[in-house]
Amino acid sequence: MRRWRGLQSLREDVENALKIQKKLGEILVEQGKASPKDIENIIEKQRNRKTESFKNSVSSTIRVDLKKLDHLINIVGEMVIVHSCIVPFCGFPFGNLSSGVSIP
Repeated sequence: MRRWRGLQSLREDVENALKIQKKLGEILVEQGKASPKDIENIIEKQRNRKTESFKNSVSSTIRVDLKKLDHLINIVGEMVIVHSCIVPFCGFPFGNLSSGVSIP
């Protein structure tokens, strides 16, 4: 219990420090090294870059649960095996449908 109180106190200290911490833009404006308009322009550019980066990453990756992927691969494998077992008993080749199939 004593340790939990110590952690709770530490958490409160960190939260209080973050509340009083100034942002970089505020410090630069106070020091006269940047105007509020400059800071607004920079923040807007950062937002645009973040949005573009997010759009690029979304379109190029996808996450799939490994169990689902394994199940899908197993099902496809079973379909290939069943296909290869059925084809010899059919009257026409499934593998080459473009060759013109005539069914009596």
